[in-house]
Amino acid sequence: MHWPIREIKAISYRTKAQLICVASPLINKIFRRRSIRKYVFNVVGDSHTDVFQSEGNFNICHIKQPTAYNLDQENSFSRSKEHLAEFLKTINKNDILMLVFGEIDARIHIYYQYIKNNKQISIEELICRTIERYAKVILRLKAEYKVVVYGIPPATPIMENQYNYPFYGSPEQRSEITKDFNQQLKSFTQSQGIPFIDIYSITADKKGFTKEEYRQDKMHLNKKIVPHIRKKLIEFAKHL
Repeated sequence: MHWPIREIKAISYRTKAQLICVASPLINKIFRRRSIRKYVFNVVGDSHTDVFQSEGNFNICHIKQPTAYNLDQENSFSRSKEHLAEFLKTINKNDILMLVFGEIDARIHIYYQYIKNNKQISIEELICRTIERYAKVILRLKAEYKVVVYGIPPATPIMENQYNYPFYGSPEQRSEITKDFNQQLKSFTQSQGIPFIDIYSITADKKGFTKEEYRQDKMHLNKKIVPHIRKKLIEFAKHL
């Protein structure tokens, strides 16, 4: 059997990061055949990347429980900085790199820090600090890659403190934090000319919760959102 040149070259991209991050054999196969695709969308981040699994030209790196706040922190709980660095070694810089971080911050950590600090630091300030730390990573990556930033999905009206944090916001509080987080993140990306995918405005109802038609489970969006994201990424790819 003779392997085409494009297959041999693509196989060399298989590194430890792919074994860690890319769960689907189908996605791996598609990634190895990237030269026959017009576009490849590299997606890295938290569990909200999973909606793109088995979706054609999406190459996924799901990092377990990363936060936007600690994305540039060495040896963090999730080791997100190290996993991100490994994944970047495997991708082509001419392809889109979409960052999917921040939902865990908005759902858990911002309110937790607010109460932990006896409300001495406002929620608005905690959101700002998180965006500032995330922004440093985004700007550094923008210098080398075609970066797109994915907004965070709306909160759900379900009171689900799955990690048993001592301080956990109500659905209404988490909804407000999520809305403000998206607004600040969008404002930052616009100021820097970085493409931003606003999923909140599409999937949120009037109360700021995820519309039933877009819910996969208690916190994730379902595949109904994928065609919209693909369309936006193709538009960005034409101009980046």
